Amino acid sequence: MLRIQGGQVYDPRNGCHGEVRDICIGEDGRIVAELPPDAPVLDASGCLVFPGGVDVHTHIGGAALNFARGMIPEQHRRAVPIYRTTHRRAGLVGTTPTTFATGYVYAGMGWTT
Repeated sequence: MLRIQGGQVYDPRNGCHGEVRDICIGEDGRIVAELPPDAPVLDASGCLVFPGGVDVHTHIGGAALNFARGMIPEQHRRAVPIYRTTHRRAGLVGTTPTTFATGYVYAGMGWTT
């Protein structure tokens, strides 16, 4: 048994999108609604909590740039359709984050490696 307490929970399948909450894990390793008051507690304050064995690491360069674009949806909402020309390439919507800009976003979220 274990209560993971006060973590920022991300579990899209179950509708958790960063809410701070407690997760209770029963004797069989499954999530349960509640545990006895004397159950062990892991303080996850200031930490991100993900389900299962999810490897949540990423790298600032490379494919992570596409991920970074998804982290700024306001740019996509304001963007007008972009068509390929001699001066433009398709797929660049609103903004193209640099590795520095992407790094600042990651650092702000607590991701440093």
